[in-house]
Amino acid sequence: MALRDKFMEEVGNAPMADIMATPDAAPQDAQLEAKMNEADMAFEEVMAEANPVGDFTASAINTLIQKVNAALPLFGPEAQEVAPVEGDVQEFPTDLTKALQMMAQAAGDAGIDGAIDMNVSDDKGVKLLAGQVDSLSRNQTFKTFLKGQGDSNAALMLEVEVEPAEGPAPAAPEMGEDEMDKLFNSRMK
Repeated sequence: MALRDKFMEEVGNAPMADIMATPDAAPQDAQLEAKMNEADMAFEEVMAEANPVGDFTASAINTLIQKVNAALPLFGPEAQEVAPVEGDVQEFPTDLTKALQMMAQAAGDAGIDGAIDMNVSDDKGVKLLAGQVDSLSRNQTFKTFLKGQGDSNAALMLEVEVEPAEGPAPAAPEMGEDEMDKLFNSRMK
């Protein structure tokens, strides 16, 4: 559940008199929205930096995307499919990187270390990565782990840790560390 949805759910459960009693509610909402937008932008920048870079043909990338999309139902209906690419690319689409990192995190949590290696720079590496995704999606330990998570599959998608490929991370908005972690984690849907 996105942080925004959770906030709205909490506000929805509060007595209306408490909500209306705050005269500065509108400015606070605007500030919260601005902070969330800043965090969204920072998160997207981090994800873009984490995208593998190289010379990739559309055929190889789309084969990988097919394997990823075939594995995504294991994560529940919240998992969004990755759109195919048109034409050769120099960088993985960010949605593909998010899905692969989510799978790698879940595999690690299931005790399957090194299941996904995103250190690729050419079509040969992409094909090996597609094979890793396919193998992982057929792994009974992995499937059992995900089924055991039940409704917490959404939480799995929120806990993906992202490290940029190289260079410094972009400056984060001025928020507390816990607040920032929650906001970044909520964007992994």
